[in-house]
Amino acid sequence: MDERLDEISKRARVELVEIPRGYTVKKVTLSDYDYEYILQQAEKVQELEKENKELLEAGKFFADGYHQYEEENRRYKEDLEQLRKDVSREGKYGGWIPKQVSYDIDDQIEDALKGESE
Repeated sequence: MDERLDEISKRARVELVEIPRGYTVKKVTLSDYDYEYILQQAEKVQELEKENKELLEAGKFFADGYHQYEEENRRYKEDLEQLRKDVSREGKYGGWIPKQVSYDIDDQIEDALKGESE
C-alpha cells in the first residue's frame, strides 16, 4: 500500500452501524483532504485500467499481424525452395533452362533466403 493510503487508513474512523433488515455495515469517516486524495487515486486507477485495456488490445492486434507475417514468410520461403529445386539441373525445368541462368536464379534465391534470416 502506498504510504499516504496507509496513513489515511490509520486516521480513518470506522464504526459498525446497523441498518434496516438486520444488516451491519461499516461507516468510515475521513477528512475532506483524505477523501479527495482517495477519489483522485480511484480516478487514476480507472485511467490506468483503460490504458491497460487499450495496450492489451493493441498488443493483440500487433501479435496477430506478426503471426500473419510469419506465416506469409514461411510460405514464401517454401516457394523459393521449391523454385530452387525446379530450376536446378536435375529439377523439373533443369533441362530447359541454360546452366548459367539456373546458377543465377539459384544465387538470387540464396540471397533472398539469407536476407530473410538476417
